Amino acid sequence: MPLATRRDLIKGLGGLAAASASARLRAAPERADVVIIGGGFAGLNAAIILSDAGANVTVLEAGGRIGGRAYTADQWIDRPELGASQVGPLYGRIRNAADRFAVALEPFPQQSEPFVFAVDNQLIAASDWAQSPVNKTVGEERGVPPSFLLPFYISRHNPFTSIDDWLQPGAAEFDVAAAGWLRAHGASNEALRLMNAGVVADDLSRVSLLTMLQESTRLMLSIRAAATAKSALAKTAQVAGGTSRLTEAMARHLGERVRLNQAVTAIRMEQSSAEVVTSDGTRYRSDFIVSAVPFVSLRELHIEPALTGVQGEAVARMPYANTSQVFFTLKDGEDYWQQDGLAPSLWTDGEVTMFRKMTGTSLLVAVNTGSKADAMDRLPPAERGARALAELERLRPATRGRVEFVGVHSWQQQPYIRGCRHSYAPGEVSRFVPAMFQPHARLHFAGEHTRQLEMGMESAMESGERAAVEILTG
Repeated sequence: MPLATRRDLIKGLGGLAAASASARLRAAPERADVVIIGGGFAGLNAAIILSDAGANVTVLEAGGRIGGRAYTADQWIDRPELGASQVGPLYGRIRNAADRFAVALEPFPQQSEPFVFAVDNQLIAASDWAQSPVNKTVGEERGVPPSFLLPFYISRHNPFTSIDDWLQPGAAEFDVAAAGWLRAHGASNEALRLMNAGVVADDLSRVSLLTMLQESTRLMLSIRAAATAKSALAKTAQVAGGTSRLTEAMARHLGERVRLNQAVTAIRMEQSSAEVVTSDGTRYRSDFIVSAVPFVSLRELHIEPALTGVQGEAVARMPYANTSQVFFTLKDGEDYWQQDGLAPSLWTDGEVTMFRKMTGTSLLVAVNTGSKADAMDRLPPAERGARALAELERLRPATRGRVEFVGVHSWQQQPYIRGCRHSYAPGEVSRFVPAMFQPHARLHFAGEHTRQLEMGMESAMESGERAAVEILTG
């Protein structure tokens, strides 16, 4: 008998793969009380609460790593955090989880070394900014560092005092473009230009002011709590060894109920049950489903019955912001700031948002946000490194020959996350909230994009708790 050709072999293997997938589709589906889609803080917390209540849960994580936007880069020098890092003084759920699962917290150091500014291609020390001829801001703005102009205006004119003020009916008047409101409160054209140079969203004219006010209020309350905290750990903390240690511990607690590499492609719901199908053909039957993935991922799934109305519009349209980072490490003994006499970190109004010298490490991180991040992401990783390094050396010649490229990370390019956070356009908060996360048939919603009172990883925990309670009390 003649030997099989390579084409015959590939054809045969393809047939085996198809047969395997077909067999999985024919196989009896796995059964759980609740299937949770997404293995970040929101999904894990929902799973733990439901499991504690006696429910049989299954967590489906599309990728090969647990944690979502909690991601400690253990593969790189100094193990930087690529996402969630700070545990605020009011992060009760995170702190309780760390205590329950024996994950140590430690005081959070100042994240970045002090900044020097590069505006209009000129280096300016922070102490010289107010009187610099490059500073074209007006009046009181002149005394505000360019990187703080946005929080300066938001905090000064924020009408909210409670963390739920942004959800009240009267708050709809602030669901407007941030740029117009800032201008109405005295922001000069130059101040707006500098603010836009550093925002995570594409442009202040395309982002709702309302979420900024909510975040400013929450930050104000955190600052007050930190001021009365009795220890450094109670003020602002971090997870010892990296944030991923906490999500890993939560996943270990759940054990085999967490499944990696299970990318969901379809959700089908009937009157008395629901089914989830993954890309490899595996089926899971349950009474309820929790979607704890970003809307930018959820909108790609086939859902029966389909999402409709405002909820369907929110899932289909909600924009997501982007942060793209390029990591460098300093060569041994090459402290460039000692040579030029300026602060180690650099904020710019150019093509890179900032270069952050990370405290206590050898890392220098080029951070790009909004449209700058999108432009950087169009380049291959090595070219991003070369581009950011060239910009750094152009603006700050003392760095030449003193830093080395480590790697890149872009949240928009993570296939099942595709953005660093949600971003409401003007008018969308009052239109989408709370309709967008109301239960749909047997589908419940969690994730930081459904937050109500919290910020950061605590908001993800809050949302997972809400979804679990909805199921337990529904």
